[in-house]
Amino acid sequence: MSLPLTTFISGISGVFIVMTFLLIMIKLSSKLAIALEKKQEKQES
Repeated sequence: MSLPLTTFISGISGVFIVMTFLLIMIKLSSKLAIALEKKQEKQES
């Protein structure tokens, strides 16, 4: 009884950690892309 429950909980927590990590990476990459675009605009003008 306890082993399947432990596997289930660890699986859910693992998925949650991966999803949170992906969200953070997406936010960081979008901020980085915006910053790069602003730099390019300043260089062109």
